[in-house]
Amino acid sequence: MAKAARATSEETQTIDPFEPRRNPHLEGHDEAEATVLDAWNSGRFPHAWLLCGAEGIGKATFAYRLARFILANGGAEDGGGEGGSNLFGDALAADGLAISGESQTARLVASAGHPDMRVLTRGMMDAAGKPTATIINVFQTRRVVDFTYQTSAISPWRVVIVDPADDFNTSSANAILKALEEPPPRAAFLLISHSPGGLLPTIRSRCRKLQFKALDDDRVASLVRRYRPETPEEEARTLARIAEGSVGRALAYQAAGGLGLFGDLTALLSRPREPDIGHVSRLADRVAGKGREAAYDALGDLMDWWFKRLVRGIATGEGPAPIDTADAQAIAAFRDLGGGPGPVLTIRDRAVELLGQAHPPANLDRRQITFALFTEMQRLSRGGA
Repeated sequence: MAKAARATSEETQTIDPFEPRRNPHLEGHDEAEATVLDAWNSGRFPHAWLLCGAEGIGKATFAYRLARFILANGGAEDGGGEGGSNLFGDALAADGLAISGESQTARLVASAGHPDMRVLTRGMMDAAGKPTATIINVFQTRRVVDFTYQTSAISPWRVVIVDPADDFNTSSANAILKALEEPPPRAAFLLISHSPGGLLPTIRSRCRKLQFKALDDDRVASLVRRYRPETPEEEARTLARIAEGSVGRALAYQAAGGLGLFGDLTALLSRPREPDIGHVSRLADRVAGKGREAAYDALGDLMDWWFKRLVRGIATGEGPAPIDTADAQAIAAFRDLGGGPGPVLTIRDRAVELLGQAHPPANLDRRQITFALFTEMQRLSRGGA
């Protein structure tokens, strides 16, 4: 899922059955599953996979699905899978990655208690006992690398999920390379990446790349309704269009206020030269204050998406296709600025810069940033330098 939809605490994770660690349901990635199964059944299973694609389209859910399959030795160890494995020549070929949710493997993975599995992600404690909020730290990476060379406890395999590998810094990236370059037997590394071009070339070259495609709008809308059945069908369809193939992003928007947040934003974007101060204040109320961090993050994501979509449309001359009337008015207002995509990019870059100041190290007040955002937009749309 997208970052705003991710569980942020163990308490949240225990009540969310759709968190990737627990979610047995996966749609739209049959090709990726077939590729993995073919490698497994052929006996030439790579020690490392790089799961690539846009954020929120199911890569993490797929990673945990594959991890359960590997730890259960293709389903053979739990006796509840869709087939065993002929990887070692003594079991039936697997015909699917799913294993029984009642199996020991599935229950241990769901509880984060499987002794032969480790997960690397941001926010873990470093050597000084402090969480590293924005990176995967080298201390935890080295511990995980050491784990892969140890004897497994209950599975023939050890599995490491990195979510996402984009959060490695130089030190932690080099640390994981030790295991990727000299892989221990029966250890599998599942590296999730939203932007694989930013990874070290040596990491990319030692993994088999698995490309995930964005989901179509109908499938995203269907999944939104599956995961959040209280969402009206028309809202789910609109969220799917905004999310552009990412069910995680659609769910994040829904949780943060759904179409109300998008409506406030496009109403203000439709008058960039003279934004309504009362409307700015109402939007600030939505995203500022305690407990509204997800709404603020969703605003930033929506703003970034809206401007990028507009720039693509201006550059190609083919769009963008409006979501609704307010969106059409906002698109027209920015087209009226003239000058091609240049002025729009300038405003977008300044918006991203301002919105980022609510996060470390600046930690500025979100309400003040919201007002500053539309003040800057007004100045720049009037030709300010």
